Amino acid sequence: MKGLCCANILACCFLLSCSSVTTQSGHTPIAHVDDNSPARSSKSSSIRNYEHMAFSRIGSTWDNLVEKNRSNLVPGTVRVSFVVNASGHADQLKLRSNSGNNLLGKIALASVQSTRLPSLPSDVAGKLPHHRLDMDCSFHIVHGE
Repeated sequence: MKGLCCANILACCFLLSCSSVTTQSGHTPIAHVDDNSPARSSKSSSIRNYEHMAFSRIGSTWDNLVEKNRSNLVPGTVRVSFVVNASGHADQLKLRSNSGNNLLGKIALASVQSTRLPSLPSDVAGKLPHHRLDMDCSFHIVHGE
């Protein structure tokens, strides 16, 4: 069960979602949510719950893709932004920064693109401008200890 608090974990941190698993290569892939917007504390619990679920699913996809490509990855951080539309599809996906190699950036983007998210619940969509949820996510790979 990659991405969950289980064997071989160096650290586990839950802001909205965060996972950490040590790979055989000694790297610790971490899918970590960065949501430092001033509006974070004013978000409703239903929006935070949807975000938590979305980042958890994206984190699982990230862990699987990192494991498949671990020998070709350079440690670093990739920051992406995207918008989840009412049907749950990630639109306007943008690579904001990448301190790793090109493959790391591609894997971060693929993690978002290939993760199937459910439609926004009506109580979430109704609270959002244009029924769209703006999201930022940072993906990290650091050397294990």
